[in-house]
Formats: sequence, C-alpha cells, structure tokens
Amino acid sequence: MAVADPVPLCFDGLTLDPAARTLLNAGGESISLRRSEFELLLAFVKNPGRALSRDYLLEVVAGRHSEAFDRSIGVLVGRLRRKIEREPGQPKLILTVPGIGYRFSAKPSAVVLPAEGGTKQDRRRLCVRPVSRSSCCASPISAMTPSSNISPMPSPTI
Repeated sequence: MAVADPVPLCFDGLTLDPAARTLLNAGGESISLRRSEFELLLAFVKNPGRALSRDYLLEVVAGRHSEAFDRSIGVLVGRLRRKIEREPGQPKLILTVPGIGYRFSAKPSAVVLPAEGGTKQDRRRLCVRPVSRSSCCASPISAMTPSSNISPMPSPTI
C-alpha cells in the first residue's frame, strides 16, 4: 500500500505543502526557501509548541551534530524569520527558548484539498484563502485522526 502525500498545512496566513515542498503566502505567491530552511520550517510545523534543541534541529536539517559554538542553526533561524515573520526583530512564530533552542508558537491546521480532478488553481484557492493570518485553515492538527497523512517527528533529544 502506497503512502499518501502529506497534506498541506496552514499557519498565520502561510501554507506549507510538504509534498510539493512549497510555502505560499496569503496572496498565493511562493516564498522561496532553501532546502535547509524548508526542512527547519517543516520540523517546527510538525512539532508546534515544543521546545526543540539546537542539536536536534541541526540533526534534522543537516544530518550532523553541533560542535561547541556552532551558530549554524541560529543563523538559519534568523534567515527563516526574515522570510515568514511580520516583524523578524520581534518574532511571534519562532520563539527562542533560552538555553534550549526554539519553539514554534503557531498551531498549524490541515488544508482541505479539492477532490481528484481539481485543478492546480482550485488547490491554490483552497490553500490560501483571503482570511486573517491568525486563522487560515480548516482543522487543527490535534483534531486529525491517527490515520492521517501527518506523522509527528520523533521526540527530540534536549
């Protein structure tokens, strides 16, 4: 049995589609993300509200462990904040957890996709409805059934 593609997730007016590896803003425009930025955002979205260690994030993004004074995750978080936060200097989505790492504060929701045969334009309309940035999608991930296409990431080592 083939595994279905993960469903797109919506948070703060943005839509992240893991299968297509795209991030769309509320206007339906693509936000360009590097591979590492996409992997970092996906790790945050799959673990909302959880403090994730810098070492765990580095393992997810780069497949390696951090060394003393490694700032690569901090730099990557800064780049991602500039792309997704309204005010990167005062982040509301990716919060710093002193001495630990970072926490994603938004509550992602699954996006309802059109039935088979729907056009790409139909899909875009459903993924990026013109609504407020704080409430953009159908149902919270926590309300999804265990058989859903989204599986939580393994517990991070903190």
